[in-house]
Amino acid sequence: MNFFSRTVAERTSSGQRQSIQDNNYVAHAYSRAGDGLAGVIVTDQDYPVRVVFSLLNKILEEFATKVTKATWEAKANEGRRTGKAALCEFPQLNEYIVKYQDPKQADTIMKVQQELDETKIILVSSNTTANTVGAGQCAEWRRRPPTTAARPVARRHDADHPHVLLPSPLN
Repeated sequence: MNFFSRTVAERTSSGQRQSIQDNNYVAHAYSRAGDGLAGVIVTDQDYPVRVVFSLLNKILEEFATKVTKATWEAKANEGRRTGKAALCEFPQLNEYIVKYQDPKQADTIMKVQQELDETKIILVSSNTTANTVGAGQCAEWRRRPPTTAARPVARRHDADHPHVLLPSPLN
C-alpha cells in the first residue's frame, strides 16, 4: 500500500487530482499547485469521490498551516534518501480518519441529501396512508344513507326576491 500510494503521489502532476484503481482499492491523489505538497487517500470502490477530494483538500490546507514547508520537505528528502517513511507530526489526521469513516456524516452535502431522502420517504409514506384512509372514507360515504330527508325545491315567486329558490313546504 505504501509503494502504491507513493507511486501515485509522485505521478500526479502539480495542481491535478486523479484516482487510480488497484484491485479492490482506489488511490485518490491531489497535488497542490505552487508548494508541491501532495496527499493520497486509499479507499474502497464505493467511497464517494467528491468526499475524498474534499477531505484531501482540507487535510492539505490544514497540514500546510500547521507544518512548515521546510519541515515537510526535510522529511520527504530523508524518506527518499533512506527509502523509509519519514513522518511529520500531524495529530489532526486521526480526527479526520475517524470523522470520514461515514461519508454521509462528514460531508455537508451528503448529509443534507440523506435528510432529504428520509423526508421524501416520510412524505411518501404519509401520502400513501392518507390516500388509503381517504379511499376508505369515500367508500363509507357512498354507502351511508343521507342523514336528512331531501326536501323538494320549487320555484316560488317572492315579491322581494323573484329569483330565489325556496324549499317547498313539507306536507
